Amino acid sequence: MDGAARPLQDVPPERLFALCAHTGGPAPIELGWELANPCGVRGAVAFDAHGEPEALLLARPLRVWSGGAEGCFVHVVGFHDAGARPGGLGRRSTFQRLGAALVAFRSEEDLVYTGLPDEGAWRSAKAALEAEVVATQVVLRRAVAPASARPATERLETFDHQARWLWERCCGPWPVSVLRDDRYLNWITFARPGRGVEVHGVRDGDGILRAYAVVRPAGDELDIVDWLCPPDEPAVGEALIAGLEARARALGAGLLTAVLPPWSPWFASFQRAGFRVHPSDAFLAVRSLSRRHDSLWLRDHFWVQPLDLDA
Repeated sequence: MDGAARPLQDVPPERLFALCAHTGGPAPIELGWELANPCGVRGAVAFDAHGEPEALLLARPLRVWSGGAEGCFVHVVGFHDAGARPGGLGRRSTFQRLGAALVAFRSEEDLVYTGLPDEGAWRSAKAALEAEVVATQVVLRRAVAPASARPATERLETFDHQARWLWERCCGPWPVSVLRDDRYLNWITFARPGRGVEVHGVRDGDGILRAYAVVRPAGDELDIVDWLCPPDEPAVGEALIAGLEARARALGAGLLTAVLPPWSPWFASFQRAGFRVHPSDAFLAVRSLSRRHDSLWLRDHFWVQPLDLDA
């Protein structure tokens, strides 16, 4: 490698597709989807001595609302290295070089870098990005209850302007949260290659969207990967859970799971509804470029969902 690195957005997509084909990285349709993110693109590409792309650090920008203004958190999605050993993590020096390049190529609006690394990737991320652990994630899990009343939910096939309205009703108490509007939600759910997720919502008598959840079937579990419901409307939340249980029964799943920030009122509400807390091996790591958004502060103030992080 000649040491050169370029921002991902400066490299033609066809050269990125060719690189991923050699590294076991995202298929063209998956990488094309990431590049179509309405929040923009981030990443760094290393080149060899012949000017060919050799390694890619791919990241996903997330629009956030914090302190009355918009900013950007950047989530590292993956590292793909043509020089890696089969089944290995790649060459650590290459990862570190691209991590430094990713920070160097940052936009002025980029506030924080995030990731969900495994143990091996964590060692590299800590060295390359000076990352810190925010918190180990915990999972809320409950057995699916028998059918009772008919749930008042519906399956959604698109989001409209009401998505932003619903998010604005929820985000007031959240010091920082990923901004949810129809462009972002339609991209990350319905435009996703292979999809793999469903969206279920609760509407009132006037057809207004009062809450929604994105779920992903996973064997005997139906995982709630995105939950948006005003905390001061517990009856709406109960109706949404009932609808999700009905969907779980239809799929033959016996468990509902969710990952919610422990400081959120919904974390306590889910436990009152019979969900139990279980540990996991996953942890959120961050490199902050903002004095305000350090790891300790983010632990108790950042509303983020597995859907945003592909967790």
